[in-house]
Amino acid sequence: MKSTYAGWWESPQRDELLRKIDREMDPALRKQYFAEIQKLVYEEVPVVKAGDVFYVRAGRSNIKNQPWQLEYFYWNVWREG
Repeated sequence: MKSTYAGWWESPQRDELLRKIDREMDPALRKQYFAEIQKLVYEEVPVVKAGDVFYVRAGRSNIKNQPWQLEYFYWNVWREG
């Protein structure tokens, strides 16, 4: 990816690793290069942890057949009473 793509940055080391990934056919070496890019992200890119991901779900006793998943699905769900 180019440094102009959202979320990427300018770095000669990153560019060299991406070139190595483009030329390398061995999956193990490509994985190693990706790990090195990820390490560079933590060293070079200013990142602020905004928090942990968690979900709060609520329900009502008169809502029937509501699945308790991360997404809301409303088909085959009904209200009694």
